[in-house]
Amino acid sequence: MAHLRMHYAGIEGHPSFVRMDVNFLDRVPLMRPERRLVHHPFQDDVPVFEIQTLALPELAAAKLIALCKRVLARDLFDAAALSELAGLKVDEVRTILVVRGAAYPPPSPATYEPAVVDRVKKVSWNSEVVALARRPAPFTLALGKSHAGARGGVEARRRPPGVLESLGRW
Repeated sequence: MAHLRMHYAGIEGHPSFVRMDVNFLDRVPLMRPERRLVHHPFQDDVPVFEIQTLALPELAAAKLIALCKRVLARDLFDAAALSELAGLKVDEVRTILVVRGAAYPPPSPATYEPAVVDRVKKVSWNSEVVALARRPAPFTLALGKSHAGARGGVEARRRPPGVLESLGRW
């Protein structure tokens, strides 16, 4: 993986940069890339623009692989947000998860478990998600865990399965 930095002067004239990680393992997408509009939260200053990106199922699989391998709060946030996307096809995500996940070092997709969400700690959630959101986070750590991972007890009967749980076993 290569780390590239684009340097620029911030709004107050101070030097800053944007860091980009380039993963050479994922050079060839499995699905046809898509063109998507980017809506910046400061639309008064930054107009809507279009970029080419991975297809949604491929992007979702990459986010779930990151959660299972790194167990970081920001990855849990992404996985929970995936559960709210309409039109995400679980079968496509499962296939890409197996193909992409097999190309990385262990753990392999065969050992991915929904319970991985239980390893994300509240202190990490507060420092990686709440502190960076700059507004109330759209969901709490507990809700993020339930959206991304397994649900048990009474909650399992009232809600659809989490993203990882709905993928089942490989």
